[in-house]
Amino acid sequence: MGNTMSSTKTGHKNKAQGEDGLIAINDYPVFPPPPPRALLADRDKYIAHVRFRRHRVPFGKAEDTSLYALYRIYECMVLEHVVGYRNELEWFYREHPDWSVKDISDPQDDDHERYAVLSCIPPLMVMAFNNLIKLGLPRDAPPILSWELVDEYKATPESAKKYEKVPAWTNNVPPLPNELVIPRCDESIPKEESYEPGFKEKNIIMQAAHIFFI
Repeated sequence: MGNTMSSTKTGHKNKAQGEDGLIAINDYPVFPPPPPRALLADRDKYIAHVRFRRHRVPFGKAEDTSLYALYRIYECMVLEHVVGYRNELEWFYREHPDWSVKDISDPQDDDHERYAVLSCIPPLMVMAFNNLIKLGLPRDAPPILSWELVDEYKATPESAKKYEKVPAWTNNVPPLPNELVIPRCDESIPKEESYEPGFKEKNIIMQAAHIFFI
C-alpha cells in the first residue's frame, strides 16, 4: 500500500530515537490533529509530516484503533493527500476486519469544523467497502487470491455478505453554520459538479474523493 508507517505497536522499545537519544515526536501523529483551517494554512508542512511519520498512533499509545484511523483519513482528505487516504482505507478494510465502520466511536470533537468533516468520512468508507463486499471480496480475504478462491468469493450468496453500516452519530452532527471551503492542492476551488455530496450536506465544499479500490 506504499505506507511508510509502522504497524499498530508503538511501545517504548519502538520509540524513534535520534543519535542524541531524544524521541522524534514528528514520527508520531498528533491526536487530535489540527482543525481543517490550520491544516490548510500550512498544507505543505502537514503533508510532509503525514507522508514521512513512522507510526500510526500517538506517542505513548500502544494500539491502533478505528478512531485513530478515522482521524488519519481526516488529515489526508483535508490535505487532498489522495495516496494517503486510500492507503488508510485499504489498511482499515484489509488489516482490521475486526473493525466495523458502524462501531467507530463518536469522537465528540470540540472543534465544530473538524467534527463536521469527521462525520462525513464514515459514509464514504461504507460506500467503498460495500462496493468490494458486493463483488464478493470479504474483509478477511488473504492479500493474494488464487483463481479458485476468486471463483468461490464470486459465488457468495447475497444473504451471506456482511455489509458495513454508517455509525449513528454521524447523522447527529449538524451542518456548519458557515461554509468551509477545502481548496485543492493547487489552491483552486472545486467546481460545483465535482463536490463531494455528503460533505456539501454539512456545508463543506470539497473535491469528490477517490475512495474506490480493489
